[in-house]
Amino acid sequence: MSAAQISSHDYAATPEQGIVECCRLSDAMQRWSKACAQALGLSPLPCPPPFDNPFRRMSPIDRATALSRKADVAR
Repeated sequence: MSAAQISSHDYAATPEQGIVECCRLSDAMQRWSKACAQALGLSPLPCPPPFDNPFRRMSPIDRATALSRKADVAR
């Protein structure tokens, strides 16, 4: 790809939108990794830490579990 092929439409309009797009890509890569591991009969990669995507919706149960694990590690 050359500089002439890059368009301003290739980028997010704001830094915030860029962050959200990166988080969505991170989530999509995690789903793809799990699907590939399952198809190959391998164990999936461990879940990412809860702070890798601040925009991810977490259930209160998942959030409590993540926080209790974090507290256990801190001890």
